[in-house]
This record gives sequence, C-alpha cells and structure tokens, in this order.
Amino acid sequence: MKRALIIHGWTANPQMHWMPEIKAFLEGQGFHVEAPLMPERFTPTENTWVKVIEDFSPDEHSILIGHSLGSTTILEYLEKSTNKVGKVLLTGAPIRYSEELKLGEFHSFKLYAQSVAIECLLDACGYEEIYDWKEIKKKAKNFSLIYKKDDKLVPLDDGKVLAHRLDAKLHVLDGHDHCDYIDQRILINALAE
Repeated sequence: MKRALIIHGWTANPQMHWMPEIKAFLEGQGFHVEAPLMPERFTPTENTWVKVIEDFSPDEHSILIGHSLGSTTILEYLEKSTNKVGKVLLTGAPIRYSEELKLGEFHSFKLYAQSVAIECLLDACGYEEIYDWKEIKKKAKNFSLIYKKDDKLVPLDDGKVLAHRLDAKLHVLDGHDHCDYIDQRILINALAE
C-alpha cells in the first residue's frame, strides 16, 4: 500500500500552510496519508516527535514529508532507523543552530547541540558532523528539498548543505516566508522526481 506521512513544524498543525492541499492530492493518487497533530507542539522533544514516525512504520513504498522542525525530525528518524523509505520531501529544514530558532525545548534535537558556522558544515574547518549523512542518505531512494531564497528563519545555506550531503534536488523559491506558502504544482513536481 502506498502511504505518506506529513509532519508539521513547531507550533503549527496539519491544517496549516500547504499541508491540506498536498494531503488531498496524495489521497487522490491512492495514498493512505497521515498528517497528525504532533505531540507537545509548543515544547517539542526529539523522542516524542521521532516516535510518531516510528509508529507510522514507513517502508520502501512510503513518502515522508516535513516542514521546518518536522523535516529535522525526519532526518533524525532516518539516522536512527533500520527502515528504508521511498521518498523524502523536506521544506525549510533547519540543520544547524540559530538564535532565531532557539525556542521551546529544542535542546533535545541534535541541531541545537552546538552553534556551527556554515563554512564548517561545508567542510572548510574540520567540523565533526552532527548528523551521519551517509546513514541518512542510504535510508531513502530519493530526497527533494524546498527552500525560500530569503527565509528569515532558516537560511538557504542550510538547503545547500543538505542538497550536497544527500545528493538531493534543491528547489529554491522566491520569498521570505518560512516555506509556509508553496504552490501545489511545485510540491507535486518535487514528489514526482
């Protein structure tokens, strides 16, 4: 059975942004789609959010879609899991610490372990990676990324690093919102890659 899981970001819910439209589209394509209200969404912890994906029990026919911290949760799940998934679509995924995102109980997520300059993530200073990119990369057949050019919360550089680390297709859209508004056609095209 074709299945998809959509994970919203911090303080959000599955009825926000582009999530209802992509859920309806996938259901129209014969997917069983889950878009749960994430636990402790105002004070999320890595364990409680990753458990949602574990309970979904994705397989090689599954699609995982995340927005913001939901995307980071997918990365953390893939790094730990033994399961492989078919497709991963990440939108506005933060992969490094920033003061703008230092809210709630985020200290439990790996990306908040330490402050890291973008140059270090691009191997210019011998930085020891927070994530095991090779492990994450082998857990999905395909990765697609969507970032906004002038996102005020998560810089485009994070998307460039992810694209490099995961050999992912990076879609860069105009705008300064945090991937809150994405044309459904762009989402559909990213899923079709």
